[in-house]
Amino acid sequence: MKKIQFISLLILMLVFTFVLTGCDNGGGGGDPEPELADWTGTWNSYFMYYDEQEIVAILNARYEATPAYQTRFDTLEKFITFVASVVRTDFGSFVIQGNKITFYEQKADAKNPSGKVLETVTYTYKGRRSDTHSDPGGGTEDFEWYAFEGDKAGDYKYLLIEGEAERDTPDGPVHFHMRYGSKSFDDLLYTPKDNYGNWSPTIISYDTTIAELIVFMSGD
Repeated sequence: MKKIQFISLLILMLVFTFVLTGCDNGGGGGDPEPELADWTGTWNSYFMYYDEQEIVAILNARYEATPAYQTRFDTLEKFITFVASVVRTDFGSFVIQGNKITFYEQKADAKNPSGKVLETVTYTYKGRRSDTHSDPGGGTEDFEWYAFEGDKAGDYKYLLIEGEAERDTPDGPVHFHMRYGSKSFDDLLYTPKDNYGNWSPTIISYDTTIAELIVFMSGD
């Protein structure tokens, strides 16, 4: 399966859309069907890094250099809040083992995290869901999600994963994109109506460095 082309987050911000940088997307019709175990590992939410000094410094520099951001957001704090909201999650990390995900409240600093467990869910693969992402310039791109249904009602019952976990560049983080929710797979799609305002949670390896995130944010 090809991955949706996520245009540079800060370019999209010019028209008040934030979608994370660049994953190679294509058709995917002949690819083998996945198992959740294909994403085995310990993962953090990118959202958990927005209080890091280096990340704030990058956003501050972009804000100061871009009048359009200052027009839309009268303070740096509001700008950062908006940017972070597009990758927002209500978990800090999760661990995928086989067909099971354990969600944790806090960011993981080790391969075997400890702390408050929010939920443990066993998932069944439910096929692919076609979707279309629109960019601010009026273009569109068709892509597919992998759909997994959990065995428990709640916020994590329906899970959509877009593409393999991989690096966009040699110096960037291992990552993938997802959406999740309690209602249905169709509720989570961008089309025909995006119910979540370009919400695009980005999931990165637990051992991602700040240097890798700086590369990721550059869009290079």
